[in-house]
Amino acid sequence: MNSNGEALRGVIDEMVVALAPLVEAAQAPEDFMRLLAELGWTPASVPRPLLDLAVAGSSVLDALGSEPGEIPTAQLLAAIGLLAAAIDAVGAQPDSAFPDGLDITSFKETIGRDLLDYCIVEYLLRHRFKIGRLLKLMGIVQLTDVPASGLRRAYLKRYVDWTRAGTLLTDPVKGFREAYAWNSDTPQLQHVLSDVASVVEAYDLQLSYFQLTAEQLAFANAGAAEPLTGELGIRLDLNEALGIPLGSTAGVQFLVRAATPERGPAVAVLPFARLSGLAGPSSDDAPSATIRGDADLAQGFAVTLAPGKPPSLDAGFLGGQTTTAEVTPTA
Repeated sequence: MNSNGEALRGVIDEMVVALAPLVEAAQAPEDFMRLLAELGWTPASVPRPLLDLAVAGSSVLDALGSEPGEIPTAQLLAAIGLLAAAIDAVGAQPDSAFPDGLDITSFKETIGRDLLDYCIVEYLLRHRFKIGRLLKLMGIVQLTDVPASGLRRAYLKRYVDWTRAGTLLTDPVKGFREAYAWNSDTPQLQHVLSDVASVVEAYDLQLSYFQLTAEQLAFANAGAAEPLTGELGIRLDLNEALGIPLGSTAGVQFLVRAATPERGPAVAVLPFARLSGLAGPSSDDAPSATIRGDADLAQGFAVTLAPGKPPSLDAGFLGGQTTTAEVTPTA
């Protein structure tokens, strides 16, 4: 098999693993009822067209128990195609095929896409969490709380916005801005921080939460009419594998800053370091940084990122005196 064939087979194998939970649920009505409940639906019983997915997807489960390469690629593609066709056909079934407890029109219109998105998102976030969490930060993978409507209860919607993948080359942060309402009056800054933390953790970097010191809280609330209280920050510690000299400390802290008359709420990035000597990366495969000379950022240095505003720099705020400068991008 050539490299293109191997790549295609790899994608197909991933699809099999992602779709398998759906087929397995279809084989056990109580499991499928739990899955439907996660999608906000609580019908009197599992709709017959969904139970039929167990038959349509039986070949997918056969592939899970086989040895790598035992089942031909064409056969796997046919199995996936059969399952996809069965999911798509649910919407064409007569209303009489669906039990009580459903808004049948809405259910038939949405269930196919909802099931596929559920499988893909759960697979990415649970089994391919490095790329999954990165895609969430980019706004391609989404988790959205949807309120109750009609016979559908409130639920957590899993969604893959494939259109945002098409803008990664032309506008790589477009999905991020939209997903976190970055340019709105109410940007989701806490969600930004938590999702950045998830990405960092996925790449096995040392991450922790910390209580802001009195000086840091004063910096976070500088100029604010409604100051924050009891805020937690996120701290990323770098280590020798990233080029930090043994016995030194370095990293980055992230915290939310309260809104001021000049800008809305913002995120501040505070690098910190007490370094000496020269160090480089210990592994060619690991993310790396090279640190030279002596550094001490104990007096405070921060880059503040506010929606709709250019980045600003602050220095000296941990030493009782603050200097602020605006960063003007250059072409």
